[in-house]
Amino acid sequence: MTVKRYTVKIEEEAQLQIEDLETYISENDSPKTASEYCDRIYDFCESLTTFPKRFTHRDDIREGFYEAGFERRATITYSINDTEDIVTVFGVYYGGQDWELTSRISL
Repeated sequence: MTVKRYTVKIEEEAQLQIEDLETYISENDSPKTASEYCDRIYDFCESLTTFPKRFTHRDDIREGFYEAGFERRATITYSINDTEDIVTVFGVYYGGQDWELTSRISL
């Protein structure tokens, strides 16, 4: 059995959110902790190359839209394009940010 593989794209907005998060954690904890945490976020995003549909499907926001909790502190939002085998990460929301409202407005 062959496992379907997707290409993962991280949108500029999501990259900026990760950079802002790293700055926030660096200022409130340590640069080492911030770097390690954000590296794990990037690793998680890259793990979406296989089985990206294993997380919560949210067609109520947009067709093909998904959300994934990350280490109980962040939510990662993304969409899946099965025609082109692409996963697009739209956002990384930390510590209770209202990602649903933001996602509905920006889409």
